[in-house]
Amino acid sequence: MCTRTLKNTSKINDTDLAYAAAFIDGEGYIEYTRRPKKNRYGKVYNTISIRMEICNTDHGIIRWLRDTFDQGYLVHIKPRRVKNGMSRPQLRWQLTHNKVHNVLKQIFPYMKEEAKIEKAKQIFKYYEKR
Repeated sequence: MCTRTLKNTSKINDTDLAYAAAFIDGEGYIEYTRRPKKNRYGKVYNTISIRMEICNTDHGIIRWLRDTFDQGYLVHIKPRRVKNGMSRPQLRWQLTHNKVHNVLKQIFPYMKEEAKIEKAKQIFKYYEKR
């Protein structure tokens, strides 16, 4: 697992951005939540969680996404026991905060899934205020 910095995104072509957007629309998860949290002294304050993850048994596409955007990190998920034996090992691409924002800015014009578009808009609004 390693965190990567933003690479020169001008090299990502429209076809790759559209493919990535479609994959994230179908297989991805985008989170933008505000919730109260207590610190160790008992003081309650609001926290904001911004994250995105895509998990699949096709490790090649997950690595391609991470390498294309040069953001986030990969998590290997071990097979688990299922009804007919064992599941296949999965690979998860995870991003948080600014890295989510960086990727969403690039793929947003190609996104189609309404719930994920709304989450992306909330994240854009959050970063406009900062």
